[in-house]
Amino acid sequence: MPLVGSAASETRLRLRTAAAGVLFLLTTAACGDDGDSGGITDLPRRTGPIAAKDYVLTEGPETTGLTAAPTEDMDDPGDDSPLNMFDKDLATCLGVALDTLSPKSADEAHSDTFTSEATSERGEKQSLEIGSLAGIYTADQVQALTTALRHPDYLSCQNKTMSDDGDDPMRELPTPDGALSAYRVTFTADSTMDVIHLGGGRVFATLVVAADGRTPDADLEAGLVRQLAAKINRQ
Repeated sequence: MPLVGSAASETRLRLRTAAAGVLFLLTTAACGDDGDSGGITDLPRRTGPIAAKDYVLTEGPETTGLTAAPTEDMDDPGDDSPLNMFDKDLATCLGVALDTLSPKSADEAHSDTFTSEATSERGEKQSLEIGSLAGIYTADQVQALTTALRHPDYLSCQNKTMSDDGDDPMRELPTPDGALSAYRVTFTADSTMDVIHLGGGRVFATLVVAADGRTPDADLEAGLVRQLAAKINRQ
């Protein structure tokens, strides 16, 4: 799974050069939110340690039709962070402290890579590549992240930091039940990436669905979100 690591710089380079391949990106937010995110709130909190690996995507009914394999090339520090795209440039644009967007986690983890490949009637390759990341923070840090993601300028700021030519590669999607927000980044006409954030209690998680030659299925994404949201609700 071409997940993160140096996701911020690599994704921006990919967007600027309009490369055809799909690179996993970790970024999202709600723009112009009225405060009712539909996400996970007011969770009963365990006081003991919790592990990030318990809040990533795993095989189940929601992943039927997808093939799971261990994620490769996740060896650099911070590769598991669900906050890699929340960097200094974005913090400056939003007028918030970098520590608010990139707090230090107590633990981080990534999922397996889930893939699906098919061929269209015209003989063109169609593929999906799916993964998730999770981090453990304090409840106050998760709440601060959620508040920052609801900043009314989030979408415009993220587009500014991802593209130098005035294009807006990111647009808002309908947010699945249980998630904080959902966005789609368009690389080319045939390559897109949907990024969905979830959070509550001490957990912040990101689901990424990269697609080539097809549009990601909203029902599939909703099922994956339900799995992650249920895990976060059980913390």
